Amino acid sequence: MPSLNRWFDDISITKKLLLSFSVPVLLMFVVSVAVFQNTQSMVEDARWVEHTHKAIGRAQELLSLTVDMETGKRGFLLTGDEVFLEPFHLSLEVWDKKITTLSKQVSDNPVQVERLSRIDNLHNTWLRDVADKVIIQRRLLENGLAEPDSIQDLAQQKEGKRIIDEMRVEFATFIQIEQQLITIRSEASSQSANQTSLVLLFGTLFAALISLFVAGWSSKRVKQRMDTLISATQQVAKGSFKMD
Repeated sequence: MPSLNRWFDDISITKKLLLSFSVPVLLMFVVSVAVFQNTQSMVEDARWVEHTHKAIGRAQELLSLTVDMETGKRGFLLTGDEVFLEPFHLSLEVWDKKITTLSKQVSDNPVQVERLSRIDNLHNTWLRDVADKVIIQRRLLENGLAEPDSIQDLAQQKEGKRIIDEMRVEFATFIQIEQQLITIRSEASSQSANQTSLVLLFGTLFAALISLFVAGWSSKRVKQRMDTLISATQQVAKGSFKMD
């Protein structure tokens, strides 16, 4: 401390004033940087939450397409009316694009990508082994090239239901995992917000206390030097100045 006092006493007034002002500015800068970093973390967490909500929405949309295709196929099987195949074909047209988009969106999560791959494989199996056979057989019946019993046999088969149920389970698991990620990321965002508040509160208080200490200490040192100078001047004025 004595060496610090000597150093401070020896520097110019300009440097003394600059030091007194620079310390609080530097401390506030440090606090600002910490708050900025926590804020960026909050923004990133919020972005991930939004990202995950979109993934859930796309998964639910794919599940809706699956239901539309199954409903359209079943309606055509029962009635032979091609109108029922409209939602089937519309859903089929956008399926590949939508599941590819979702796979890219969750590419940072290999487990979810693998699950989407299983869903797509199940979907292709359902098309090949169930839907296409039903549609072809019903059209043959409409043209008099098949027996009604063949349609009843297809309607009673449970393979299609088994595949669709398996797809539903995979979709439900996919959505559940994404919802868990939302919870984790929301908690992380909340922690970042709390940290930001604490850094702002205690950082500002600490910076204010240090600034007051530096201002008080520097003014005290300046006053001591001024008192010494005034005392020496008064001694000279009284003629008591002594030369070594």
